[in-house]
Amino acid sequence: MLACPPCLRRLARPGARSLSIIGRFRQVLAGVTALACVLGLFFALLRWRMNTPKQHLNFGHVLEERLPG
Repeated sequence: MLACPPCLRRLARPGARSLSIIGRFRQVLAGVTALACVLGLFFALLRWRMNTPKQHLNFGHVLEERLPG
């Protein structure tokens, strides 16, 4: 088989090692933690939005006060 030098180097490299059980557990735990943080932030923002009076989110009165006449 003929191959160029970069291809030969790539073929000579050892394959990626498989993760141990502890390594896989750490990856799963990190993913679950990240998902829990994102969901927690989403529900915190949703709750804040539901408990915020509409007058605080309506900026039309600010424009009316600043525009002359």
